[in-house]
Amino acid sequence: MDPTQPILKLFCRGESPPPGELIGVFHKWIQQQRFGNQLLLFDVADYSHVEQGPGVLLVAQECYLGLGEQEGGGMGLLYRQRRGPDRSAGEGLRAGLAILLQAAVLLEQDLAGLQFDPAQLLVGFDDQLAAPNTAATSAALEPTIRAFAEPLYPEGVHLSAAGTAVGSYRTRLGAVRAPPSLTVMQQRLSDG
Repeated sequence: MDPTQPILKLFCRGESPPPGELIGVFHKWIQQQRFGNQLLLFDVADYSHVEQGPGVLLVAQECYLGLGEQEGGGMGLLYRQRRGPDRSAGEGLRAGLAILLQAAVLLEQDLAGLQFDPAQLLVGFDDQLAAPNTAATSAALEPTIRAFAEPLYPEGVHLSAAGTAVGSYRTRLGAVRAPPSLTVMQQRLSDG
């Protein structure tokens, strides 16, 4: 089993910024192409009026990033791959997390008071054929997800159900001990 289209989410500590502030930051990122050659940023969409929705989205050719409550309950920064190179499930998770962590660090710099909690990470795949939300999928993907998570949380990681996601697989990774900072997670990801 090798599903495509990874989904990752870092949860916020405390309150998120007002949508207007986030929209301004995302527009600045587009103007400055803050991700360089990694992503082609081209649009911002405001869904903050939708309850439990995606919030404010930054759309790139390869993925979208959204700060909202969609996926796994709770406010957080979501990465969802749209298109891109064919990768294994593990490679897709690593590439997606690199972008997610970079975006989270930039947002913490650009929006005073916004902080992300690396103690929990939602991991999933938006692939209802290859990764339906079943016990068999969970058993098949657990080795891939543990191999992805263990370098990030060498002190230990636990997996738990992430709730309902319409047909596609989701799980939560949780640090057993105090989690590293976002920048330490970036370093561990690049070292691994």
